[in-house]
Amino acid sequence: MTNANAEFFQSLRGTIMWLPRRDQISHHLDPNLELGAYNHPVVVMSKRPSMDGDVDIFLMTSFGGVGIAERHNRRWLLWHSFIPISPASHPDKATCLRLTKTSPMLKKESYINIRMWYTVSLAALRPYGPGDSSKPVLDEASVEELAELTLFVDLFDVNKPQSEPVAEPEAELEADIAICPTPSDGSESPETLANPELAFSPSRPTLTESPPSPEVSDTSGSPRPETETEAEAVMPESSGPALDRFAALLPEELREEVREKVSQLAEWPSRICAAVWDFCRRATT
Repeated sequence: MTNANAEFFQSLRGTIMWLPRRDQISHHLDPNLELGAYNHPVVVMSKRPSMDGDVDIFLMTSFGGVGIAERHNRRWLLWHSFIPISPASHPDKATCLRLTKTSPMLKKESYINIRMWYTVSLAALRPYGPGDSSKPVLDEASVEELAELTLFVDLFDVNKPQSEPVAEPEAELEADIAICPTPSDGSESPETLANPELAFSPSRPTLTESPPSPEVSDTSGSPRPETETEAEAVMPESSGPALDRFAALLPEELREEVREKVSQLAEWPSRICAAVWDFCRRATT
């Protein structure tokens, strides 16, 4: 790529060019737009072409030189689909885009159609006027305002800022363990917040290392922890000693209700399996 081409591509964003008549575009370059889009000026929004030579554009129109208020005097809802370029006026918009100070004036008062943007081959476009030295270009503030109003995103800009790197899973896991609350009131101690490495002291268990708990046997002969708190209780089974121990932690007036709810939940896996089996049987017969 020559220096001249590189400079042109660097200043491509906001450049006003011309989309010729359809019969003047090579068949392999034809963007296949609606017929009314051809033979009109366009504004290029891509900073540089894609690897395939494509750019994103917005269509422009002068409404035949009569202005939007006269052309759509009764279809006022269409007014919001067009933004004027100074010195064109708009009856219902405070926004007015401007050309750079060194840009030549447009041939007619023009408006940008913001309803949607199109992707076309850069090779299918022509300069707006004679020669490339006097091409009209929107100033930077106008381009930014146009992109903001239309939510335009330049997907062809390989140098656009990248998103923040995603933290590694190990780092996230260590951070979660480091801020795990230890005081009885649920808050983190100041020394741990200031020194996260204290969270991995031998006195504090990690996910891969848990302190041994003394075990005793209950009346059934199976070992269980000596003490059991609400934090240590897990989802109980639908019946049996596990449910009894879980219910013992609850207020007396809630025990029967919890037993009933757990029993109902325990029936769902079998119901789901039966429904899936019935569906498969019907599908294969």
